[in-house]
Amino acid sequence: MRYQTEAQLSGKSPEWVVLELSPKADGEDPDNILASIHHHIKDAEVYLPVSVTRVGGDRVINYLVEGYAFVRREHTDDRYFRLEGSRYVQSIISHVGRGLNGRLVRQIACAHDTDIDRFRRQIHVEENQGIGVGDIIVVTSGPYRQIQATVIEDIPEKEEVSVHIKLRSKEDIVTLPRSFLQLVQRAAKSPYLDRAEVLREWFTAVKPFLLGDDRRMMKIRKVEGKFEALDFWDTRRQPYRSYFDALRSKPDITPIAEKYRTFNRLNTVALARLVSTPAMNPIPLREHGDALARLVRGEAQWKSYHLLVECLWDVRSRASFLTLGSIQVRFVTLEYIEEAIERWGAMKGELVAMQGELKAIELSMSESTSTDFLFVDGLNLAIRCAMAPGLANLTDKKGRHTGAVLGVLRSLAGFSKRFPGAQLVVVWDGSSQRRKSMFAAYKANRPQRGVIAPDGPESNDPAAFDQVRWLKDTLPLLGVEQAWNPQEEADDIIATLVRQNAGKRCVIISTDRDMLQLVSDTVRVYIPGKDKTFDIAAVQAEYGVEPSRMVDLRSFCGDSSDNIPGVPGFGPKTAPRLLRLFGSVEGVYASTFSGMTPVQYQNLRAAEKQVRLNVRLMSLHNDFHMEVLCPDPDRAVAEARLNDVNVQSAPILSALFGGD
Repeated sequence: MRYQTEAQLSGKSPEWVVLELSPKADGEDPDNILASIHHHIKDAEVYLPVSVTRVGGDRVINYLVEGYAFVRREHTDDRYFRLEGSRYVQSIISHVGRGLNGRLVRQIACAHDTDIDRFRRQIHVEENQGIGVGDIIVVTSGPYRQIQATVIEDIPEKEEVSVHIKLRSKEDIVTLPRSFLQLVQRAAKSPYLDRAEVLREWFTAVKPFLLGDDRRMMKIRKVEGKFEALDFWDTRRQPYRSYFDALRSKPDITPIAEKYRTFNRLNTVALARLVSTPAMNPIPLREHGDALARLVRGEAQWKSYHLLVECLWDVRSRASFLTLGSIQVRFVTLEYIEEAIERWGAMKGELVAMQGELKAIELSMSESTSTDFLFVDGLNLAIRCAMAPGLANLTDKKGRHTGAVLGVLRSLAGFSKRFPGAQLVVVWDGSSQRRKSMFAAYKANRPQRGVIAPDGPESNDPAAFDQVRWLKDTLPLLGVEQAWNPQEEADDIIATLVRQNAGKRCVIISTDRDMLQLVSDTVRVYIPGKDKTFDIAAVQAEYGVEPSRMVDLRSFCGDSSDNIPGVPGFGPKTAPRLLRLFGSVEGVYASTFSGMTPVQYQNLRAAEKQVRLNVRLMSLHNDFHMEVLCPDPDRAVAEARLNDVNVQSAPILSALFGGD
């Protein structure tokens, strides 16, 4: 059976006309090629096998298949042949066939939907590549082209990674787009992580059944018991099947047995004659030698019959009760059992699918019903929204930039739906001066606040619209609580809120990996860009250490997003191994450095002062005073403010106030 494609189900043709592009198309912007084709066929659906990645304000274009374009075939052939000789199209791929009148005509040779889908999947793989921490890559563009490096941090919200590059004269840590990289070798996975992952998957699979009642478990055990019984009968069926296949042809074994006995008798007589032949008479000896050679060749042919004859003769003579009819009855029964096994196999597949659904339901229920507080890193979320594709250049009717406003409101609405009943608290950043006084370069590479708010006094420039101030004024009207300390960062205020609500189930929403040190039995970290929730097991599986050791781990590795350097060559594989051996940063520097290479020893000693400083920079404090702005819900006023910045208010209000 050939499955229908999405295009066939929607009524579209599954065929694509293949256009061979002219040399003018080499290196050309794909948008120009599309515009040229649409100039000739306005309603054409065109596919170019090309990936376009945005890096800052530039577009990086990479052709998967150069020199070709594809147009869905929805018109007569002559319309597509008109494209030949146009600005970017050189010819149409075609072949010679016979028309209705039998004359030779030129016909279009088409590609199929499956070919286009394959191109799309390949482009997706090439754009993403699955590059992760610890992988070896080669840089394909920019000043470090053709140089291998090691990935030390993944920055999914920017589609970038930080890599450690070693040159002859220096070492450097740089942040590059994924599109600039090509995977060379994946990082080796720890066997402990493999075993932990297997145990985690097994426990996750059985957890819904352990939480269920005994009646459901007994039903499943009953089904499984029947399946095991059928499986047992299937193993017993195998010898009967081959045996019955031999008997089903109803051979007459008597002549075969007689011939076999005659052969054995002749073989015995020939050997006796050979033994009695005088050794001095060569002529009879040679004749009997020839006869023996023929008998040996014949014996080789009879070996294939020997086992079957012995088996059949023994059954007929000694087990007369095992008639062909009785064997046939057993065979039919076993055939029925085989069909039943197939049916039970299908049922088992349905049980596995049902188990997956139950697990998903159990997970969603545990997320939604057991979460008391949602602590959102407000500035982290606002900056990511302001720089996201589609939101970066968004303005309202007055020309004010509103990408952060729309992105934050949509995100908060989504969080409220995902965690219904949880109290939502948005935490804002204050000053970073305390950490900058310890390390002047702290966060020096971060984008300025100007992307979401004016840096100077208010002006008449529409672009100076303060999106953070607007959000702070509007969130109370939407029923959202806010907290901050003007002298401290949001990370420490969130840590303080977690301590104040000890015993409550809290979810922290941020992409900042510093938050992972707060993970506990009651605290999880949700990373929106990856749609991944980190609990204790997830932190251990991803980083190789428990949450309480995340500060030590990141002190060795550094944090490029905060412009904090680490120890050269100490990435996510070496650092966890050190911590498993020595326990902490203090334990490492108090050790004899056994098992380390001279280069590693030198790097550790040279970076000791920075590593100890990193521990202070990355440790979160949980004892700060904070200003809290309590909710003051007013749906009408909130709707007016949303409409003023051209934000569609209905879905936001519905999610945060409840209702349809």
